[in-house]
Amino acid sequence: MPTFDVVSEVDLQEVRNAVDQASREVSTRFDFKDTGSGVELGDGELLLRSSTDDRLKALVQVLEEKLVKRSVSLKALDYGPVEQGAKGSVRRTAKINAGIADAKARSSTSSSRTWASRVSRRRPRATSCASQARRRTTCKP
Repeated sequence: MPTFDVVSEVDLQEVRNAVDQASREVSTRFDFKDTGSGVELGDGELLLRSSTDDRLKALVQVLEEKLVKRSVSLKALDYGPVEQGAKGSVRRTAKINAGIADAKARSSTSSSRTWASRVSRRRPRATSCASQARRRTTCKP
């Protein structure tokens, strides 16, 4: 059975550039003035903070737009729950996934094995004149 390798890496320089762009946009946009909104890049995770839940959702949208423009897959981010902070502020962490988790890899491997076994059990279909006519070829008896 042929094998294949899946490589799932995130370019951290592009993530850093996207975070910088999002921070710059948040600091200049009128709807983010005096909300304390910001994005910080930590060690393998992003910290998003804002004064209200609505501003936090808008901040996530701005960040995702910048990541997409930088060709960083949004599947690489694993968002945590929204946490309440001091004085009614909210924050949320987003873990940057590099690679495939062991549990996910095992489940995908087992599902591909069952899929391969189903494919190998199929029998080839006999071609008839009707199926050849659909493919616009001539049928010779």
